[in-house]
Amino acid sequence: MTKRATEQQQEMQRQQAEYVRSVVATSGGGSSADQIASAKQLLDAGTITQAEFDQMKAKALATT
Repeated sequence: MTKRATEQQQEMQRQQAEYVRSVVATSGGGSSADQIASAKQLLDAGTITQAEFDQMKAKALATT
């Protein structure tokens, strides 16, 4: 039962991270600094990985 609960939690986190990434990718709102700060908050919260943060940061910097 613990394994199933862990798997469900991981799936929920994956879905949340995917949603957040899609919102960030499509919003384009805010300055590059705002986008990077938002991505850093997600990284610190464990919602995204370092690689995902790096990707989001690169995208934000590329749009300036």
